[in-house]
Amino acid sequence: PAGAGIPGCEAWRGGEDLAVCAASYLGGEGSDSAAGVGIAQDGSVLLAGTFVDLPDYGPSPRSFLLGGPGLVARLDPTGRTILGWTRLGERIDAMALSPQGDHVVVTGDFGVAALSPDLQTLRWHATLDTVARLDVAEDGSVALLSNQFITILGRDGSALARMEVEDEQVKDVALSAAPRRVFITGYNQVSQELQQPFLRALDMDGEQLWQAWGWSAQQASEHPWDARGVAVSLGRDGKLYMAGEAHGGESVFGKDPANVQQDARNVRTDRYTQADNHSGEAPAGYFARFDATTGAHEGGQFVVTRLPSGQGNGARALFIEAREDGLMLLGGEAACCIPGADKKRVAGARAMPDYAGGAFVMIVDGTFQTRQLWTTFGASATGELTLSGVAMRGEAMALGQTHRAPQGKPLTGSAITHEGPLTGSPRGESEAHFAVWPGPALSPSERD
Repeated sequence: PAGAGIPGCEAWRGGEDLAVCAASYLGGEGSDSAAGVGIAQDGSVLLAGTFVDLPDYGPSPRSFLLGGPGLVARLDPTGRTILGWTRLGERIDAMALSPQGDHVVVTGDFGVAALSPDLQTLRWHATLDTVARLDVAEDGSVALLSNQFITILGRDGSALARMEVEDEQVKDVALSAAPRRVFITGYNQVSQELQQPFLRALDMDGEQLWQAWGWSAQQASEHPWDARGVAVSLGRDGKLYMAGEAHGGESVFGKDPANVQQDARNVRTDRYTQADNHSGEAPAGYFARFDATTGAHEGGQFVVTRLPSGQGNGARALFIEAREDGLMLLGGEAACCIPGADKKRVAGARAMPDYAGGAFVMIVDGTFQTRQLWTTFGASATGELTLSGVAMRGEAMALGQTHRAPQGKPLTGSAITHEGPLTGSPRGESEAHFAVWPGPALSPSERD
């Protein structure tokens, strides 16, 4: 059902045609890229990235840390008007907002910096090694992941903790403030032939509180396909969410994360939510919900595209967010073929007329029973569309992605554009692209 939506935009209507407020490129003729997207407390949309060349945005820019191509742009809640923008350093690698949306943290060549949500104030800055992923907790404290090291900073940038974990590949981190917990996911090479995922909760001393998966090669011997943890986040419902990928149909994602002898509480609704008839050459996406306190697995689901023959094809789950009523927004990248691709529309335009893979978004309700959206914004874009993030606050949703030309050639074709702040076709070797749209209604209790 349609809810309050985003003022000034068409309400969510479901079906095969996604109503968007705006979809637009944001850059000039240079090589530009998106690094993150967020929705602030007042509903404004923030897009971070590296922009070598920019057209005149209108509002006077702010500049911190020597300025440069690193940039965060602030748009109104519809995504149609640029309200302001701030330059930081030579590049921006990632961005995260606190759950309240009142604390914006970005990382790049300068280290890490915290901004006010209107981008007008630099609250603090710290010099750190390259940061792969980050998360901001309810109180504004920050977790920063750099290889196998996790640094925790307070809301004011003060050092709270630093820990080194033994896992080989740590891919993402999440942080809670009350109680203070660090959550990590990734995978280990447990034998020459097998990779195994893990999801862990740690205290501030780096001591493990609980673990999901993390099996040895012997324990997982009956499930011989590689599996990896990719993303972890705390939902606004207080639950913990993770996304991963399996390279084949018989992986430990089909088993309870606490007991490899029992089936997991996974939900199958159609052939695109199960990993059968799937070879190891193409990944199958996976996402799940956990009790953040105990680590109990509360539900999960596979994400699989399928060739016309029925053979499973590649789908990677890269980002996951959940709101107060448990509705999940999943972002990823897939090969061919999303179901019903020929019928998908965005603002009335064909979303993927010649779909050959790229970034997608998916909306799944809190029971895992109903997939309310699965689409791309690729339209006629050639080359590569890579997702840099998804965001959700109430019924407002957004994505950021980068459109790259093949082998250094100029960009051709275009991703979906609709009532954005800039007009014209993409130029240069790469361009940042974003979209903003209203999602399904919040449940009445959460809306009140």
